[in-house]
Amino acid sequence: MIRAGLRTRNLLIGSITVGFLVSVLESLCTGQVYLPTILFVTRLPDLRTRAIGFLLLYNVMFILPGYPVGGPFRNRLAAINSPGGGYSIDRKGKVVLMPDAEDVGDFSEGLAPAEKDGKFGYLDRSGEMVIPPTWDRVGAFRNGIAAVWKGGRRGYINRRGEYIWPLTK
Repeated sequence: MIRAGLRTRNLLIGSITVGFLVSVLESLCTGQVYLPTILFVTRLPDLRTRAIGFLLLYNVMFILPGYPVGGPFRNRLAAINSPGGGYSIDRKGKVVLMPDAEDVGDFSEGLAPAEKDGKFGYLDRSGEMVIPPTWDRVGAFRNGIAAVWKGGRRGYINRRGEYIWPLTK
């Protein structure tokens, strides 16, 4: 269902619909100040364009936090994080990985940091959590090594999740 809804056309229609609904609801909540102010400012020729621009900017900033945010493409995949969870897309926009995780980072050396239940581990390209989420924070793999943090201490692990340098202060 989510994959079918990720088309650009559907996102555009959804954005416009949500924007309209938010504007209607917003006018009911703050209409006593909001609407008269807008009407007053749009009647002033010098401020009309700026007022409409600010109105559009306000509505966009009000709606955007609910939409997915994507990162750059790395290793042919881009990580997308949204309020409903994280997933990855290929360069054609096709969802190729939809793991059971709240947040997914960028892939590095075939593994991506992923958050589940407030802890971080690593996913492989199939979406399987190959290194269980046990850390408070994790870094990207470089030369087969990644930094991990737990309880204010830092250590380093290999691609199998084994410590090569134990957690220390």
